[in-house]
Amino acid sequence: MLRDGVHPNAAGDALIASRLSPVLINAINAGATPAPTTLSTATVPATSTAAPTQTGTPAGGQLPQYAQCGGSGWAGSGTCVAGTTCTFQNQYYSQCI
Repeated sequence: MLRDGVHPNAAGDALIASRLSPVLINAINAGATPAPTTLSTATVPATSTAAPTQTGTPAGGQLPQYAQCGGSGWAGSGTCVAGTTCTFQNQYYSQCI
């Protein structure tokens, strides 16, 4: 049993409704004219579709497993370590796997 001594049951619901209804109706009527609101906006920079700038591996070096080994914009050189192959992923990226 809660503080009102009768809730939760139909009599308790009626008691609570009788106490809250006038308060809620006054609150609703007082807010009949909505308060002005302020809209905030933000500018989001456009994303680039250009190929990312790539850094290379020193000339003739051994490229470790999972290293980039080719692709548009890649300026490195070298060969993949033994047991891996330079595998095409997409036009911008090939990887030693």
